[in-house]
Amino acid sequence: MRGDKLVIRKGHVKAAQELGKILTPEILSSDSRYVISISGESGSGKTEIAHEITKILKENKIRSVTLHQDDYFRHPPKTNYRMRRKDLTLVGTSEVKLALMNKHITRFKDPKTVKLRKPLVHFDEDKIREETIRCKTARVMIIEGTYTALLKNIDKKIFLRHTYKHTLGTRQVRKREKIDKFDEKILTIEHGIISRHAKLADIVAREDYSLIIKHRPKIRKKIKRICMLTAHGYVDPKPILGKTDTGGQVTYVLELATALAKKGVKVDIYTRRFQHRKAIEQVSKNVRIIRIPCGGNRFIPKEKLFPHLDTFINRMERFIKNKGLKYDILHSHYWDAGYVAMKLSERLDYFFVHTFHSLGAWKREQMGGDPVKMEKLYGFKQRIQYEKMIFKKVRALVMTSSDMVKLSKKFYNYTSRKHVVLPAGVNTDVFHPLKKGKKEKKIDVPQNYIFWVGRFATNKGLDYLLRAFAEVVTKAKDLFLIIGGGSTKPEPEEKKLRKRLEKIIIKTQIKNRVFFTRHIKDKLMPSYYRKARFFVLPSKFEPFGMTAAEAMACGTALIVSNRAGIRKYLKTGHNCLIVNPSNKKDLSRAFQTLNRDHVLRRRIAKRGLKIARREFSWTKLAETSMSFYDNMVNRYYDGK
Repeated sequence: MRGDKLVIRKGHVKAAQELGKILTPEILSSDSRYVISISGESGSGKTEIAHEITKILKENKIRSVTLHQDDYFRHPPKTNYRMRRKDLTLVGTSEVKLALMNKHITRFKDPKTVKLRKPLVHFDEDKIREETIRCKTARVMIIEGTYTALLKNIDKKIFLRHTYKHTLGTRQVRKREKIDKFDEKILTIEHGIISRHAKLADIVAREDYSLIIKHRPKIRKKIKRICMLTAHGYVDPKPILGKTDTGGQVTYVLELATALAKKGVKVDIYTRRFQHRKAIEQVSKNVRIIRIPCGGNRFIPKEKLFPHLDTFINRMERFIKNKGLKYDILHSHYWDAGYVAMKLSERLDYFFVHTFHSLGAWKREQMGGDPVKMEKLYGFKQRIQYEKMIFKKVRALVMTSSDMVKLSKKFYNYTSRKHVVLPAGVNTDVFHPLKKGKKEKKIDVPQNYIFWVGRFATNKGLDYLLRAFAEVVTKAKDLFLIIGGGSTKPEPEEKKLRKRLEKIIIKTQIKNRVFFTRHIKDKLMPSYYRKARFFVLPSKFEPFGMTAAEAMACGTALIVSNRAGIRKYLKTGHNCLIVNPSNKKDLSRAFQTLNRDHVLRRRIAKRGLKIARREFSWTKLAETSMSFYDNMVNRYYDGK
């Protein structure tokens, strides 16, 4: 405010120096602009201390700007004073444009803001004009005024605990207005309002200007090294997808780790060592796979792996200690790795994050079948027992879909909010429409085909797919079905499933219309997606549906199961067709619709591509993940 007078005392300088010691390190370690508020009763020294803090920051080469609440009164000072004399009930926060102050704080916080247009009070003229504050190089905003503790988006709130009895003398020295009994009434009213604001402050200055630090500055823990843990499957730098227990989860872990590494974080992926695989293998500059031996040299399916996990835990702990490794995050995937992480986090005091990818109780309900046989095959009771323990012990959860959040509540009574939804992503550098001037890779496929690819498992709905396709072939004689994926050396369960599928093919007489490609090389996968008439995901249950996202990213139209997590991002008839895969007519009708309606197919493909780029980019998902890690870890260590 023009015409205001500063009365700087030793106490102001002392307080500012102590505050400078606290504020300077915090400001220098902050990645964003920093806002300080100084509140207290009239004459308590708010303007003087703000002035002295500005000088200290300048000495540390930190440029700041200051906002004075006096400039934000609705009426100029002398007019306001006259209005108060007529009606004392006007005294209070309603006299000040706090909303405008909040707006200016928000604008300052935006690093793109280079200047602010604000009110400027001229005391002698009793007028309110405007001024421009240039803040392009400013890192700090200091806001002082009686009610500034009420403002939002403040990084540090300082309150000066001086009552109106202390401040009356100061006001007389400053001579902003004559002091009489009426002024004492105003100060008494203000005291009743402002004294309650001390509880909102981070730092309170006593009457002698010594400080009470209510919330001591906390040094934020920076995430530098992450331990990812996925116990089962063939986890390789370039995994052969479709092999037993090697599908979307393995891709999820590798892609997330790679995207996080691009942000400067080092990621170690721990998995089981078998079949003479390397103990340590580099994926990229900051990502490596570390294999821990347990259970001998043979491959062990995930359903049979549990008896060997305690050995895995002991050897992994020994490896970490021998190598002197320290991790900021221990992020496990699937319940078997969750069991390992749960035990290790207790021994090593690591921050434990988990992603279930699927839930035992849900899978058991969806698969149905003979309970005794299903229990023997999948060990649901043991799995569910440890999943319940993981829910209790974990410090934060990453859910692959909003469905997973609901299912966690339904089956495991999960009600915490310590989670983030992070769907499977797509490497858009690999999966994209064919670029102009580029030729498609040569692949031996029919001209018109429906495409499915993935891991051969009973939950994938391949029996639904074949039966629905059999309904269409007589009406669409130029349409074929390509089933890709599976293991190069299939395990007994996969062989058993293939025999079942072959029986369906023979029974429905579609042998000459269905082709199995076995494993598809990574470099050819985008071509298979792009050349397909449309892609179908007919799963009986699917936590997300990564192959569907890849197909969309390639610009291919999609038919998706109403039991797949990815459907939550989609709208049927707009960017896909959502069907009940167990309803043969519903699924076959969708096949016929997209095969015949070229306009709809192209429109769905185009809109699906936009969704894939917007929602499933690994770069975006890594940013979300890092923000979540950072928030949860620091909230935990701050005791919140």
